[in-house]
Amino acid sequence: CVENNITTVKENSSNYKILGFSAEEFSNFPEIKMRAKTKLNQKLFKETIQQVIIATSRDENRTFLNGALFKIIDNKIEVITTDSHRLSLKNIKPTNVENPLTEGVEVIIPYRTLLELSRLLLDNEEVFTEVRIGEKQIMFILFPDGQKNSIRIYSRLIEGQFPDYHQIIPGSFKTEIKVNTEDFRDKMERISLFVREDLNTVKMEAVNKRGDQKEERCEIILKAESPSTGEATEKISCLKKGEDITITFNTNYILDVLKIIKKENTIIKLNDPLNPVIITPDKDKDYTYILMPVRTD
Repeated sequence: CVENNITTVKENSSNYKILGFSAEEFSNFPEIKMRAKTKLNQKLFKETIQQVIIATSRDENRTFLNGALFKIIDNKIEVITTDSHRLSLKNIKPTNVENPLTEGVEVIIPYRTLLELSRLLLDNEEVFTEVRIGEKQIMFILFPDGQKNSIRIYSRLIEGQFPDYHQIIPGSFKTEIKVNTEDFRDKMERISLFVREDLNTVKMEAVNKRGDQKEERCEIILKAESPSTGEATEKISCLKKGEDITITFNTNYILDVLKIIKKENTIIKLNDPLNPVIITPDKDKDYTYILMPVRTD
């Protein structure tokens, strides 16, 4: 029972009194002056969060990178994150968009909000989430069509100017590799045990197979060494168009994206050893992961 803001719990020989506060002291839900509204199926929204959240920054000195840019324009949505070393970009098509602003709407949703949403959203295309965007706050209504199960999440928005990400996306490539996702992930996980802890890098070579004149057939060679552990080499069969290349990556950044790619094959597009690399699931134009290589000299 509850009396004078004290909750009493009794059972047999047990007796607990829990001090509380008046319900009048509880903060009111914020009033959101809506700039735009959209509806997304929960499976797509959950997948989107899982794909982009890996690239959010934890640098508290650059708060505008501590979340995801949620951009609505021309009845399309882009969700982008970056920590300046890598960038995740997801294009999604909402069920509907109510956006009275012709120039579009851009807001930055905090990392913690995205994390909480990913835990609550279902892997179900038939269940939807309504997103209402205000000036400084955003609201997510889970299960908006069922009042009994409806959950509302309110969150502040991060202030600041998100960087212009389009300028770092390469328009053409000298090399394109197609590799089995599971094979690449398994061997990258194995070789990560041999990287130097202070560098956490692995060297990747993509070369045509010896004696094979067909340009498409190639081999990825992963190399890592550590003065405390030893050295390791892994070889992975692949298909390649274009030039051979040797490039160095942060091992964790590669593993992060390989763990969330569900397609059988992964596409890697490269130019030079120090230029941005694009990684995408095979036959999926909606998700792009951009990674900066590591300078080794």
